[in-house]
Amino acid sequence: MCTTKYRNYFYLFLTKYCSDSEKKSNKITIYAINFFLGWIFIGWVAALYLAMKKPVGKITKI
Repeated sequence: MCTTKYRNYFYLFLTKYCSDSEKKSNKITIYAINFFLGWIFIGWVAALYLAMKKPVGKITKI
């Protein structure tokens, strides 16, 4: 029973771990979406998408 609780917390904050490991600039946004909307599956998927999304490259002129 106790391991199930910890496993659920791991899945809930998986997006935070992903954004920390990728050194994202929008960590606060990801954490806020996960904290406030993470208990809804759509909110969790949105936070996971932001955590795993590759950064948009800046256009440089030659």
